[in-house]
Amino acid sequence: MHYTLFFLFLYTGLCFAQKDYTFDYRLEYQQTFFKDSIPIKNRPFYTQDSIATVTYLTNSKDNSYHGVLTAPDSLHYLFNFKDENGLLFEVSFIKEEFDQAVAIKIPCEFVRSYRNAHTYQTKHYDFSRAKDTLIDGLQYQYYTLAANNLRRAKKKKTGTLLYIIAPETSFHLPLLTYATAFEEWKTNQNLPNGIFFRKYFIDYYDRKDTQWKLLSNQKIDLKLHIDAACDYTKEAN
Repeated sequence: MHYTLFFLFLYTGLCFAQKDYTFDYRLEYQQTFFKDSIPIKNRPFYTQDSIATVTYLTNSKDNSYHGVLTAPDSLHYLFNFKDENGLLFEVSFIKEEFDQAVAIKIPCEFVRSYRNAHTYQTKHYDFSRAKDTLIDGLQYQYYTLAANNLRRAKKKKTGTLLYIIAPETSFHLPLLTYATAFEEWKTNQNLPNGIFFRKYFIDYYDRKDTQWKLLSNQKIDLKLHIDAACDYTKEAN
């Protein structure tokens, strides 16, 4: 496993050519892959529920990029980052050091160009708004992303993403980690703002396949810097 070092910055007014990102929220979720009853082609088969913690680093005013922290062991984070405008990387950090960081510098050797090869999928999927629902006395908004053609859905065995939005989080743009979901939102932008309190992937057979349950949300101020030499977003413009 490769580990990259990050640097804590004390800003002195010096400015170098680089691509800058800011994370202002850290969202921690419990992710559950539910036990399967029958094997399904091209999907892992779970003999029991599999539970892990996954953390999203976001910018509440710009949802075109986000980071994902997972823990492969007790000492390290695996950090996956994607900018839908053209780049991604995967690096590892020591947990204790990352949690104390105010800024991160990613060497170009880790950064890769990214292009969503499935933008055409937006014509096959639609978001649908549903009536607000009450959970434990609180009112939640929710919406789904699903195939818009029943014949194609049956052929492809496509499922549905269900988002339930946490109350009083309208300050945060929708967190859409799947490229097709983001592209669909970018096309229509007809969704309510807010952090998802719950998210489910419901498979074609109407079974809960995966669940994300919000554990905490924390206001942060973390900077991410990438050298201009590997700012592949410029290639897309």
